[in-house]
Amino acid sequence: MLNDFITLGIETSCDETAMALLRGDREILAHALFSQIALHERFGGVVPEVASRAHLEKSFPLLEAVFSQAGIVPRQVDAVAATHAPGLIGCLLVGTTLAKSLALAWNKPYIGVNHIEGHIHAAFLDHPELTYPFLCLTISGGHTAIYHVTGLGQYTLLGQTVDDAAGEVLDKIARLIGLGYPGGPIIDRLATLGNPKAFAFSRSHVKRGPAYMSFSGLKTAARRLWETEIAATQAPGIPLSTCGRGAGERGQTMHDFIASFQHAVIDELLAKLAVVVRDYPNEAVVFSGGVSVNSYLRALAKSRLSMPLYFSSPRYCTDNAAMIAYVGRQYVKRGQTTPLAVAPQARAVL
Repeated sequence: MLNDFITLGIETSCDETAMALLRGDREILAHALFSQIALHERFGGVVPEVASRAHLEKSFPLLEAVFSQAGIVPRQVDAVAATHAPGLIGCLLVGTTLAKSLALAWNKPYIGVNHIEGHIHAAFLDHPELTYPFLCLTISGGHTAIYHVTGLGQYTLLGQTVDDAAGEVLDKIARLIGLGYPGGPIIDRLATLGNPKAFAFSRSHVKRGPAYMSFSGLKTAARRLWETEIAATQAPGIPLSTCGRGAGERGQTMHDFIASFQHAVIDELLAKLAVVVRDYPNEAVVFSGGVSVNSYLRALAKSRLSMPLYFSSPRYCTDNAAMIAYVGRQYVKRGQTTPLAVAPQARAVL
């Protein structure tokens, strides 16, 4: 029966090793994830070779974990889906090789899923009422784009960053001021202690189109402001990430800088989204990707946009295997699978 169809999802595109078992369209039987944050923290970013090795080490333990959680055996799986693009090629090879091997051994169909497509559809796991068409703002450390989604496999790119992704910029500025990695969640927390209007940052004009974005200039402006006017005011020997409400004027300046920078990034995202919304006033907006967890983004979007807004729960915003299993299942329902000979791709567009 359709509702008993079980899909195994595998996600290894970057620094999260994830497995999920999905029954039907939305019943998550099991979901397991190993985050590599601790492995990459000392480098201040993801090291591809380290990430690939971690995927190799953790894939089989996580696979065993999801079958144990779900209380099922491999022969009950009906299809295997894995992220095959885009991402770090070594990481993708680990996940797709495992998925193809399992599909071949179990004589089940294999579906290669585009990582961005997974993010776009993650909201369906929490919101069964969501229907096509809709707009989707996908924001993460590697991707920042606005799509018009009219159906499975039907995506029109309306705008995107021409340089750094929004999440990447947040992480880089966090590293600059000593907040650690990943910086986005730390910035989100510390920004609540500051004034988002304390510092003004100029925005870049992108000639490619009104919904296209650029964050490299904003990053450079923030770096210059920090290095020339703010860093010297910070108390020596005190980790910036530990500065709380009682940190005094110096700590407040740091918090104001963080809040203002976060506001500039989020405001730019929503300003570009607003341009698109004018052309699609009757459609809902879906927010996806790791940055969509940001509390300031969610609050500001709700205050500015009047149409229905859909945010996923945090575990489905960041990289996860449930969204990959969901998309894989939808393609199987349409009779579309992926030949085992299809290789993963580090760069790919929808």
